[in-house]
Amino acid sequence: MVRAAKPAAALDADASGIALAQKAVQLIAGHARTPISTASVAAALDCNPNYLSRIFHKVHGHTLTEAIHRRRIYEAKLLLIEEPLTVEQVARTCGFGSAKYMGLLFHRYVGMSPLAYRQQFTIPASSIVTILKASQKECLAATNEKLSPPAPLPSRRVLRAGEGSIF
Repeated sequence: MVRAAKPAAALDADASGIALAQKAVQLIAGHARTPISTASVAAALDCNPNYLSRIFHKVHGHTLTEAIHRRRIYEAKLLLIEEPLTVEQVARTCGFGSAKYMGLLFHRYVGMSPLAYRQQFTIPASSIVTILKASQKECLAATNEKLSPPAPLPSRRVLRAGEGSIF
């Protein structure tokens, strides 16, 4: 069965839909820590929220709301590991309504609670100090060792024509 080619207008609509979905992704990434919604993304892109949601789902395979949640969870994961903030502070910083709601979404997308994630992926300060002390001892030991002279190079004998083969 031979399929008819898409009309040029349909191809343009697909290309413009992909471009619109990519602009939405960029907007979400740039504003993940601010209050953002499907309606605000659509308003920023000057289009209808329902149209944007439909195009976004067609291009990316998940909803615009899910994309916002995923980006906020990504930001929360970074903050949980890098900053000494409470879960409530992380939730507020990432634009979640509450720590409880962030915890619900965090468990849905990551499979564990925010605190469990922090405990699993954060290196305790005492371990860092131990690692640094061990590295410092190794560096001092290497510095104090006397350097031995390099091993002599093997002698090279030049073969004259007819004396032998290198194979």
